[in-house]
Amino acid sequence: MHNPDAGLYQAWLQVGLNRQEQLIHISESPRGEACALVCPHCHGPLTAKKGRIKVHHYAHLANSCRPLIPHFDFWATNVDETSWPLDEFAQRHAQQLLAEQQRLNEQLTKLQTNWQTIKILMTELLNILDDVSQPYKTGTRPANRQVNQEVLTDVQAFLESSSSDRGPVPALHKVRHSQFSSYWNLDLKPKKWGSVSEWGYSVSPGQLWQEELSGTAYLIPSKLRKHYDALIRYHRTYNELADLTTEHDAFERTLTRFVTFNFYFLRIDLPSGTLYKSGVTSRPLPERTAEIERDLRPLGPVTIVPLALVKQVGYLEAYFKRKYVSYQHPLNTASGPLTEYFDLPPDEVGAIVTALQSLMQDNATPAEPTTRSERVRAGMRRAKASGKTLGRPKAPERTGAFLQKAKSQLIVQLLRAGHSLREIERQTSFSINTIRKVNETLKPPTYHLADLIRAKRAKRGVSAVADEVNSHVLNGVAKPSTILSAENGYQPTPDLLMALCQWLQVDASQLKPFRKRVVAKRSV
Repeated sequence: MHNPDAGLYQAWLQVGLNRQEQLIHISESPRGEACALVCPHCHGPLTAKKGRIKVHHYAHLANSCRPLIPHFDFWATNVDETSWPLDEFAQRHAQQLLAEQQRLNEQLTKLQTNWQTIKILMTELLNILDDVSQPYKTGTRPANRQVNQEVLTDVQAFLESSSSDRGPVPALHKVRHSQFSSYWNLDLKPKKWGSVSEWGYSVSPGQLWQEELSGTAYLIPSKLRKHYDALIRYHRTYNELADLTTEHDAFERTLTRFVTFNFYFLRIDLPSGTLYKSGVTSRPLPERTAEIERDLRPLGPVTIVPLALVKQVGYLEAYFKRKYVSYQHPLNTASGPLTEYFDLPPDEVGAIVTALQSLMQDNATPAEPTTRSERVRAGMRRAKASGKTLGRPKAPERTGAFLQKAKSQLIVQLLRAGHSLREIERQTSFSINTIRKVNETLKPPTYHLADLIRAKRAKRGVSAVADEVNSHVLNGVAKPSTILSAENGYQPTPDLLMALCQWLQVDASQLKPFRKRVVAKRSV
């Protein structure tokens, strides 16, 4: 079972918001207050912390708006397990990454749908309250409508206020009007903001006065029940949507940058012996190897041989260091120590190269593109390269092949046994459209008479067609005008219909229904 918290860890803020409302990753901003960014949650000013001990992050210049929050561990810096082979770890981490992306997408879609529903209900609520608070035509407003007007004003202020400055939930229990046919009595008094009240029993307008006299204060119109619940959730859903949108955008922003890094594994021949180096780079590998050669040049002649380059698996770097920490072989140079070098035995080198080569295959690429459309296009490219054909077949499915399917055979047996289409649907759980398609396929073909005439006569004139039709009967019922009428979809006379069927070599039972003939009334 997938652990929903896998790959998550408590981290500092990794992204900040610039003046263009764009999220900037910590790796892309200058150090300190020069970053000129604000918190995406509270819009407070930030400073970029880029020390040598802690993970680079943003910090608030004032008090932090929230404690440490979960972030996905893109670089796998918090994985303690080191027993997995490199390719198995890469696949595990990639699955966690894609699962986290799917979780954020699903949660965001669900919350956006809830927010749209709440907004629609709030619009309906404002319209209802405006309707029940209108004054009479004389301009006077009775006491109940005056109260409704005050509730309307409170609701408008509640919706327009910020979450931190909001007041209590407007008192919808004060709304009264003759258009409300029933009310609901809340068994429990409303709790503090954010809690969901439990509904009680129905109260008719005739009982309303007695209930109010008994001291019951929360009688809400039944028509406003769902609006009341939406009003309670309004600010909470807004805040949750804002936070989740920021988290989702930060994840996508980090992922877009993350997939540009590739993991490399090099063999380096030095005068003192052979070492191996791992690392990540977003640049072309020859450019990176030239830089490594310059760093090692003070140690003597250097020969660098690339053994593997795996795209979009930058998270292998931290795992590789922990897994082979016992083989680490630092090098001391004039510019400082170089730590990402390893003195590996031949069997370990072979295992590493084999694992990395398996990841280099197309069907084992652990990281997918960041958006759904990009993933679809990437999958289509891989399928095309492997010789697969995607989508619907270019030619329609043949009737014989369709009826030979096991599902179609079962439907045919049930149809011939006298079962109706709906009975077959209930018994088999097959789609009703599939059952209808089989049923229509079993029926003899039917034709439109007009289509048969057009196809038969092609480019010949109407008079020639009339002569051909008349040759099949004795009394010459076919005239050019009647041929054109039949071609336009009108039902011919019985004699002409019989002549046309003989000429077209089709049975009258195979013809589809005709349009009704419109007969002009004679003037009296």
